[in-house]
Amino acid sequence: MLKEHRIRLREPWLAEQKSHEVNSSGLSVNSSVWAFSRRFNAPTGLTDDQQLWLCVWLVHGQVLDLEFNGHLLDLQQTSRADWLEVDVRAVLKPFNKAVLNLQVDTTTTSPTLSKFCEVELRIRG
Repeated sequence: MLKEHRIRLREPWLAEQKSHEVNSSGLSVNSSVWAFSRRFNAPTGLTDDQQLWLCVWLVHGQVLDLEFNGHLLDLQQTSRADWLEVDVRAVLKPFNKAVLNLQVDTTTTSPTLSKFCEVELRIRG
């Protein structure tokens, strides 16, 4: 039987606006690219036969890319329009950083990641 343990990666995610779209008249179209980053320690007690997946459930927006410890992850492993999960065991370190770049429709100047998606680590095995 496959066991799974979930670790939610809630706030604090740091938000940095990367770009903001404007139309041909120079007016805002309320679409922006935001980079959300978060640092966290590796889960303790991982064994060699366990897998570690970074999972994102998207509520609003579009995931453009996902970086884990400086490695751009392949989002085609197991992804849908509203869900993606990527095996991160090979790039896991004792102290980690995830960066999630999202295209979102927003006029806010300081969005929180939880407005657009939920992120968690899943230990399987």
